Amino acid sequence: VAVPGYSEHQAGLAVDINGATYDLYFWLQENSYKYGFIFRYPGSKTEITGVAEEVWHYRYVGVEAATEMYEKGLCLEEYLAERQSRLKIAVLFGGCSPEYGVSLQSAAAVLRHMAQSRYEPVMVGISQAGDWFHYTGPVDSIESDTWHNAETCVPAVMRPDRSAPALLVFGPGDIQTIHLDAAFPV
Repeated sequence: VAVPGYSEHQAGLAVDINGATYDLYFWLQENSYKYGFIFRYPGSKTEITGVAEEVWHYRYVGVEAATEMYEKGLCLEEYLAERQSRLKIAVLFGGCSPEYGVSLQSAAAVLRHMAQSRYEPVMVGISQAGDWFHYTGPVDSIESDTWHNAETCVPAVMRPDRSAPALLVFGPGDIQTIHLDAAFPV
């Protein structure tokens, strides 16, 4: 039982979905991540969450986090522990240089061989015109120079404050700040 005022429900992060049949819960467990929600207390994770299975309890974490948790089979506690131990590394590629193609090939190689258990890559593509983007697409598209498109690129800049390094991503209607531990230009 949560301390009064601190439950996921009171914080506006969770909902209980009560269905007439268990078919609804099976569907939710397989599809809720697509909408940014996670099955908060799966029975297989009771020892980690400290809460017995609640098939009705869903928490919003955002599509990116929910997708990663679903694909890796993680509960929220595991996901947070994993993220806290990984360093966020900006991998910068491209740019207005005759070495543009070499940069793309090198970035793809670095990203494929980066130890995912220790580092979380944040891909930053620089177009040949010099525009900066937070890139979220596949590494293969970097290598084939098909990375620069509206679906996988959002305008971005590096925050100039050295005491709080971050990538500022200019999404529709807001600016997202992605903390960075280091930058690796290729």
